[in-house]
Amino acid sequence: MPDWIAHLMLAFTITTVLNMEGAMRVIFLVGNVMPDLVRSITVVAEFLGNDVISAFVAYPLNVGSHSLLGVFAWSLLLSAFFQGWNDPDKASSGSAHVNAIPRKRMLKEKIRGIFDEPFLLFFAGGACHLFLDTFMWPFAGGIPWLFPLNQAAFIWSFRMLWPTTWHAIATIAPFFIISVAFEVHFAWEARQGITRNSSQVPLGQEPSNGRSPDINMRE
Repeated sequence: MPDWIAHLMLAFTITTVLNMEGAMRVIFLVGNVMPDLVRSITVVAEFLGNDVISAFVAYPLNVGSHSLLGVFAWSLLLSAFFQGWNDPDKASSGSAHVNAIPRKRMLKEKIRGIFDEPFLLFFAGGACHLFLDTFMWPFAGGIPWLFPLNQAAFIWSFRMLWPTTWHAIATIAPFFIISVAFEVHFAWEARQGITRNSSQVPLGQEPSNGRSPDINMRE
């Protein structure tokens, strides 16, 4: 569980930096926990006390999911459920602060523009998961990025953080807190801007003599 929290915190920080909002943020967050979805099979196998399912189904799927090939397969499968998500006729206009408060658009906007398809968002999120797992102490020797190549040269781990402890969360927490602070700041500025705009009377609506338009028409 602590490693899932760490994955989601890192994903949220990245979406804030790249200005991802709405469906883009949700898909990227799901992609960041996507390789661990097969753990549900392990939970079921342990509940049933079935070591065969755990050893010959759950474990191979978990190893395969923690690779670029597994992330590719997961992304291909899940993206099928998000076709047309960015269709301007179906999508909403997005959050208010994106429209009201333009952020600086340079390199991060170009990077953000790459992820216009659900498949690429899922794949990027899954790759981010593998990247963070590579820094964690491995349960099975490391992360097989190039599975099915299972030689030691293709299984990597920096063995810096224990995934079952709060070390990864404590490491990512400062960046996550800064990201949340930025999101709150942008949302507050957007709300202030909308409030100011709604309180202003459009030009040409106020009569010059201060009387109501009905009175002017009667005269």
